[in-house]
Amino acid sequence: MQISLRRLILTIILFLGLVFILASPFLLHDYAFITRLQRNQERWADYGAGEYEMRLASNSLTGCTGGWNTLHVRAGNIVAARNDSGNTCALDEFAQLTVEGIFARIWEECVQNRSLSRPLPYCNVAYDPDFGFPRRLDTYTLTADGEYAPSITVEWVRFVFQP
Repeated sequence: MQISLRRLILTIILFLGLVFILASPFLLHDYAFITRLQRNQERWADYGAGEYEMRLASNSLTGCTGGWNTLHVRAGNIVAARNDSGNTCALDEFAQLTVEGIFARIWEECVQNRSLSRPLPYCNVAYDPDFGFPRRLDTYTLTADGEYAPSITVEWVRFVFQP
């Protein structure tokens, strides 16, 4: 009986080791992804950009234009938005598309929404090397309604300095 108990314990240890070995690439990828996200979010916060303009495009925009838009952001809130034609746009459509909003979206869609019961979303993020803001966010996941693949591209950010 002792031999079978030892075998059972050894089998459990080997099984847990195998599970860890198989899961470690995913755990390391998540750790690296989160570390990069935190480092770039801190870089952006350290810069202290209270007011800026940004030019972006997103395939999830519908009300103003699906093309390029310029947003004026002050203290994390959008105060003006216009499309390439110079037409003003409804601000509520862009509410989550400030730099701070894009960081929050990355946390929500790429980190917090991951679970064993939900297929892991594909998230690809490129950051600005100088200021840390997300330059591109591509996500892809399966939902009850099918595929969902929004993307956001930030062409530039210009800082507005108050005298």
